[in-house]
Amino acid sequence: MKKKEEGKIRKLGFSFHDTPQVLKQLIDEFEWDFVQIQLNYLDWELQDAKTQYKLLEEKNIPCIVMEPVRGGALADLGEKANNLLKSLRPDKSIAS
Repeated sequence: MKKKEEGKIRKLGFSFHDTPQVLKQLIDEFEWDFVQIQLNYLDWELQDAKTQYKLLEEKNIPCIVMEPVRGGALADLGEKANNLLKSLRPDKSIAS
């Protein structure tokens, strides 16, 4: 907080890797400028990103998304689909 007051940092936040209960404790203790969470189709339920995102929304804390395609795993649609997409746009990645 001191570094923010000194103007050495503009936004104070953190990258989160735990349960919604722990996130709630952290965001209730301090006024954060942002929080980064794993947010993608798989982790929406697997890591309960849905609840994490809801908690951030309730506190009006901006969410920075990490792992939107889960390290590329969510961009692999299988050989047949990947080939179809590449044939339509060979200059683009599967994720795009």
